Amino acid sequence: MTTSQLRSRLSWTRGRVGASCRRPLSDELGAFTPLKEPYELRTTDEDGRSRIVGYSRVEVAFQGVEVPGGAVFEVAENLRKGVDLIIGRPEIDSWGIVFTPEGPRLRKVPIEFEVL
Repeated sequence: MTTSQLRSRLSWTRGRVGASCRRPLSDELGAFTPLKEPYELRTTDEDGRSRIVGYSRVEVAFQGVEVPGGAVFEVAENLRKGVDLIIGRPEIDSWGIVFTPEGPRLRKVPIEFEVL
C-alpha cells in the first residue's frame, strides 16, 4: 500500500486518545493479533459503538517522520465506511512529532547507545 493510498483513507480527530484501524488493513499489513475478549468503545458514528477485536503493532512514518518503536493500533471491525485508519491528536502528540515551518520532525532525537 502506498502512502498516498493510505492518506486518502485516514481520518484524525483532536479528542480521540489512541488509534484504530479497520480489520482488513491490519490483515493486509500482516500484523493482526486477536483479543481473547473483544470490547466496545462508545463513538459518535453510525451505531454509536466501535467493536475492538484485536490490535496491530506496526512501524509508522507520519508525514515522512519515522516514529521510534512504531505504534499500536486497536483493530475495529466496524469503523465508519470509507475510513481505514483513525488517529487521535493525543496519539500523534505521544509520538513526539512537532510541526515546524520547515516541516514535521521528532520533538526529541532518540538516544542511541551501544550495549557492550
